[in-house]
Amino acid sequence: MDGIISECAISFRTGKLVAVDIDSLQEDKNTVYQAHIGISIIDAQSLLHPSLDNLAAIESHHLVVGSPKFERIKANRFLFGDWENIPRPAIKQHINEILQGPETTLVFHEGGREISVLERLDIQLSQYRVIDTTTLVRSPVPPRYKYSLEALLQELGIPFANLHSAGNDAHFILRALLMLAVRYAEGQQEANLPDWAHPDLVQTAREISQAPRPLTKAEKMETPEAKRKLRKKMNKKKKRGGVPAAVAEEARGEAPGANTP
Repeated sequence: MDGIISECAISFRTGKLVAVDIDSLQEDKNTVYQAHIGISIIDAQSLLHPSLDNLAAIESHHLVVGSPKFERIKANRFLFGDWENIPRPAIKQHINEILQGPETTLVFHEGGREISVLERLDIQLSQYRVIDTTTLVRSPVPPRYKYSLEALLQELGIPFANLHSAGNDAHFILRALLMLAVRYAEGQQEANLPDWAHPDLVQTAREISQAPRPLTKAEKMETPEAKRKLRKKMNKKKKRGGVPAAVAEEARGEAPGANTP
C-alpha cells in the first residue's frame, strides 16, 4: 500500500493522473471494432494551485470509437461535457496525445479489460505507471468485501450518478483515488506523514473528490428554470391551436402517455 501511494504521490507533485474506463465493446480476439472509452485527467498544478471551481480540476472525455450511433444512449448519459466520436483508425493517436507528458500515472478500477483493449489498440502502456483502485481499498476503507465502483464511491462519500457510462466511470474513478489518498494521509501519525501529504494538498484533494456532481438530464428537467421553459413552450402551442398530449402531461408533472388507455 505504501509503495503504491508513493508512486501516486509522484503524480501529485509533478505529473498527472489519468483514469481510463472502457465499456460497450464490440471485439474479437485481435480487433476492437467499436467501444466507448472514458478518460479523465488531473495534473499536479490543480492540486498544488487550486482554483475556486473544484469540478473543473478534472478534465473528462467520453470517446465513442467507430459509428457515432453505437450505444448513443450511454454516450448521452455523460455528465461532464459533450461526447466525441473518434474513427477507429484515429483512436491510437488521439489517446496517445491525451496521455503524453512526464510522469503520467494510469488509473483503473478492475482494469484488466481496459489494459487488454488499450494493448490491442497498440497503446504502449509500459511507459506509464499503473494503479488499480481495487488494490488500494484494503487499507483506507473497511475490508468487508470487494468494492464495486458504486460501493467504493458510497463508502468514500463521493456524489455520483449515471455509472456504467465510460466517461462518467473514469471521472469517478479519479475522484475515488483522490479520496483514498486523503484517507491514507488521515490514517498516518503526523510524524510518519509522507512528504506529499501537505495539509493544503490533502484538503484540495478532498474538495475535488467530493465536489457536487453535475445534474443528470432528468434532474435538470425538474429545475424551476426547466419547468418555466416547458410552460412557456406549452403556452405557445396553445396560441397556435393545440398542445400535444405529451407536452401537456410533462408540464403537469406526469409521465408522457401515463393516462393513455
